[in-house]
Amino acid sequence: MRIFCFPHAGGGSLAYRGWRHPTAALDVIPVVLPGREALREHRMPTRMTEVIDYLVGALGPRLVGDYAFFGHSFGAGVAYELTRRLHEQGTRLPRLLAVSGRRAPNRSPIWPPVHTASDETFLKYLVGLGGIPSEVVENPALLQAFLPSLRADFAVHETYVAPANPSLPLPVSAFTGAQDPAVSVADVLAWRDITTNSFRARVFPGGHFYLREHGAAILSAIHDDLEGPTPR
Repeated sequence: MRIFCFPHAGGGSLAYRGWRHPTAALDVIPVVLPGREALREHRMPTRMTEVIDYLVGALGPRLVGDYAFFGHSFGAGVAYELTRRLHEQGTRLPRLLAVSGRRAPNRSPIWPPVHTASDETFLKYLVGLGGIPSEVVENPALLQAFLPSLRADFAVHETYVAPANPSLPLPVSAFTGAQDPAVSVADVLAWRDITTNSFRARVFPGGHFYLREHGAAILSAIHDDLEGPTPR
């Protein structure tokens, strides 16, 4: 079973480095967005529709047979919107949509936008989430290399407008860290409302980037949910 994994804001394939299912039953495929890694010469999208337009073209030929989506934080929103676009087009949907560290589309944001804030304010917010290693914060050249993709992804996230009818007809699994400063457990449980199929949620110890320590457990949970129907 192939599972396409969408990273957090500013992230790339390294976000899922080392992710392996214990029985190798899941083939983890990190998704890289324009403007980074091998696609660094491409313009970085700043609106969700641009991201999804790119992904439909780039991933479309690979979305055959059985597959699943997993997205963390910003990546959860991307995975959801890509699934919505596929549904609108009548394309085969993933067997499972797994979302992590992001409030459901039907929940209003509680933080003011930061993608247009000063570098100081923007970085303070990011450091509070635990998303930037100290060695990056303390290295101005390295920091400046990271900021464009972070701002672009935050622009996508913060200008996103949820659909009037957010429901999708596929199973959804939601994951979060119990001490996440940006997303409450209630925000994550609200993903229950965007599926007309089955739903399951799991809470792990840790903050917004809890998945760095719990990758194997998340994959095992996804495997379990793919094996059979999940309870609401």
